Amino acid sequence: MKLLVFDTESTDKEPERARLVSAYLGLMDERGLIGNEATYLVRPEGFTIPHEAIAVHGIANEYALKYGWRGADVLDKMARVIRQECVENGVPICGQNLVYDLTLLDREMRRHGMAARADWLLPRINVVDTYVLDRRLHPERRGTRKLVDLLHYYHLHLDSANAHDAAWDAYAAGRVALKQLEHDLLREMPWDVLTEAQALWYRDQAAEFAVRARLRGSDEKVNFDWPWIKETRHAA
Repeated sequence: MKLLVFDTESTDKEPERARLVSAYLGLMDERGLIGNEATYLVRPEGFTIPHEAIAVHGIANEYALKYGWRGADVLDKMARVIRQECVENGVPICGQNLVYDLTLLDREMRRHGMAARADWLLPRINVVDTYVLDRRLHPERRGTRKLVDLLHYYHLHLDSANAHDAAWDAYAAGRVALKQLEHDLLREMPWDVLTEAQALWYRDQAAEFAVRARLRGSDEKVNFDWPWIKETRHAA
């Protein structure tokens, strides 16, 4: 079993408005060992990394301008890796709350003239989303379901000094996923069936959230799309 672990760091919490700052892709085996990994840093051309985002991931504009690559080049390299591993080799992409990262990837590809490529690539990949799986496997657990919470729950002791670094977050999500995939509900499920199941589970989870939001008097918009938001609503 292998997983293509994936994470991004960006400029904004809203994926349709955010710009990609950095990303990580690495091939994880069933022992949790990583091979064929790459970290991508984007040169911020046409946008500025805000202070709020820098406080989270620590990537300043000056550093990204000096060491980053053109956005189109980063997206091309990432798309090639995802196509090879996920489409050609049948490896699922894995991460925490991937609806954010895959929506960001889709929107950035469209901004850089790669809409047809995104339309071909994204529907062909299978996905393992640790956030969706945790909510399905342990709906009764109270508190937040951040990546550090999942690590604690599954007794995975990783140095969190580099948390919110794309490489660390991707690796941590992969380790969590390996634990989750040992569950009886998931162990024998083919990747394509698991992907379809997660889409259904995500919609059910979103519907529950929408009900709670209405009871609180909130008019917050709820997304039901997974593993990425299909309809562009707020993209710049």
